[in-house]
Amino acid sequence: MQRSPILLTALMAALVSIGTACDGAGPFAGEATPSDPVGLPGPAGPALAGTAEGKVLGHVKSVDPSKGTLTLAGNVRLQITLFSEIDKSGDFDTLAELRAALEAGTPVLCDVDGFVEGGVLIVVRIRFVKDGSCDSCGSGSGSSEGGSGGSDGSGAGSSNRSTAVIDGHVQKVDLADRSVTLVGGLKVRTHSGTELQSDEHCGCRNLDDVKKMMDAGSTVNADVRGEIENGGATAIRIRFEIVGGGQEDDDGGEEDDETEKVKSLILAVDLSARIVTLDNGKKLKIASDAVIESGGHFRTLAEVKAAVDAGLKVRIEADVKLNLEGLLEVTRCTFEKDEDDDGDKGDEIVTGIVVKVDLLARTCRTSDGKLIRIASDSIIDLSGDVFTLADVALHLTLGIRVRVEAKGTPSASGLLASKVKFWTD
Repeated sequence: MQRSPILLTALMAALVSIGTACDGAGPFAGEATPSDPVGLPGPAGPALAGTAEGKVLGHVKSVDPSKGTLTLAGNVRLQITLFSEIDKSGDFDTLAELRAALEAGTPVLCDVDGFVEGGVLIVVRIRFVKDGSCDSCGSGSGSSEGGSGGSDGSGAGSSNRSTAVIDGHVQKVDLADRSVTLVGGLKVRTHSGTELQSDEHCGCRNLDDVKKMMDAGSTVNADVRGEIENGGATAIRIRFEIVGGGQEDDDGGEEDDETEKVKSLILAVDLSARIVTLDNGKKLKIASDAVIESGGHFRTLAEVKAAVDAGLKVRIEADVKLNLEGLLEVTRCTFEKDEDDDGDKGDEIVTGIVVKVDLLARTCRTSDGKLIRIASDSIIDLSGDVFTLADVALHLTLGIRVRVEAKGTPSASGLLASKVKFWTD
């Protein structure tokens, strides 16, 4: 989502006028007052160039048409400006219509594109849709918070949280809190289940690496996919990238440092010598400071050895160069379970467009009638666009087309999926 400098200047001018009109109260007057929704955390430290921007999906909990403010599930605060667009393809064209629907007890979902300023999501485009599949979403009543809010997540997406895809520069890393704060004030917490990825220039395997990069003067960008609940954002996946990463040679191209690419199956692993033997007989030395990409199936050499010793086929993709000992030394690599492994024999792959989701039965059905059973969200591939079955249902309710690719065992009651990936057009 790109914004022109002229539009951004106009938006910021509008925000200043809105902040003045609020008489020093609300999200644009510094820290939120106790009466304000908790929302996204406020600013933290000096601002960096640029803003964090992205998309949020969630149920509307309250709206104040006079101030142009909304609160979504998870206490996400939104601000409408003179330059915000309400999508006419939705069910409501004005905030007054939206408030009337909430007062009548109608559950309403919205998807919004915007950018974060002062811990508030400034709306660029927003769309409202009646959620006929949610009977207990705890819709608000006008400008006040209302309803109890469902806690079981059985509706089209959980009614007490919103999902978010946000992209922006990292402003701060808090190792004690296991969190990063993006420009604009969005604080994102990680947990043991958060998948951390990085590009080839960053090589950040954990938050310590991100902090070291920033302390060394690098600007790090984060692509965050996660959930916002109780005023806090929790990441399901974060991909870190170095802004302007990569050294250039005199001709303007990236310097290759005499590296070569190697792709092959691994035959054996010598942990003590840090050497892997490939199926073509070549030996690779894994440098002690080699970057093992977090996006692979295995993140340590010990894990690779255990898998190979157990009979699994493991493939390495590596950048190598010749060292002083005459060995091919790995500087960066990814270890993947080979897709042609015997363990996958008998599996079936189903692809298609999702047309229906049954959250109680944990199934989804494709446009050609194929049924896929998804026992747990843990088997959903985090490289896709949607990470939970509930959020697939939410996307369908909003009219967003979702595609699926599932691998698993065929049965009389549908495909018993072992791996699933969802993505949007």
